[in-house]
Amino acid sequence: MVYATCTLHPAENEAVIESFLSANPTWEIEPPTPNSPASMFTTPQGLIKVLPHQHNMDGFFMVRLRKNKLFRVNTISDCKISPIGKFNSRRQIWLAIRVLKTW
Repeated sequence: MVYATCTLHPAENEAVIESFLSANPTWEIEPPTPNSPASMFTTPQGLIKVLPHQHNMDGFFMVRLRKNKLFRVNTISDCKISPIGKFNSRRQIWLAIRVLKTW
């Protein structure tokens, strides 16, 4: 599952992921592989952050999450996701998945 935003605000990025992982302990961050184009933007935690002042591009945040191999998720409703403000987290996640089919 991919979560992506076009903002660098920690409340919409890291805080959402931390909250999701706390509520869903069977999920984990899956960092990009070293040969992935995204690896150059990866933080030590496995998050992808494009920083305008460093990368000369618009700011962007993305993280790929996967269910631990011992568990299986059948639908997005199996996950506990809390919307923040006016944003619908489930919709953001599904849009990101549709756009980013490969890692």
